[in-house]
Amino acid sequence: MKHTTTQNIKFLRLKRRLKLPHWGVVGILQSIWTFAMNNAKDGGIGRYSNDDLAAAVEWDGNPDEFVRALLECGWLNFHDEARLVIHDWHEHAPRFVHGALAKSGKSFLGNGKPWEKTQNQAKYRDWE
Repeated sequence: MKHTTTQNIKFLRLKRRLKLPHWGVVGILQSIWTFAMNNAKDGGIGRYSNDDLAAAVEWDGNPDEFVRALLECGWLNFHDEARLVIHDWHEHAPRFVHGALAKSGKSFLGNGKPWEKTQNQAKYRDWE
């Protein structure tokens, strides 16, 4: 994790939203990114269910509320193909992820669409 991440307003919003201490949010974000490195190198973690994503970080609360918090705080984006992608994953993924994708002839998924309540409320009805 970059040293500036924990001072980012997105980090602080997620911390407040999930009512977690600093170290808890660090753990959640690092766990989501590690999950992507191993299971969705292209950033398309929305191929997995909200339950799967919650399990990946050992979140014992409501999985839909957890994913909604990540979306609303800007850590995830909606994506037409994969449902959800990690925001700016193509910029922040480790070098080995870039290399693995290149070696397999694949690329990162587009950055998707940021959370916008007016256009995306209907999408929540599909998985709530």
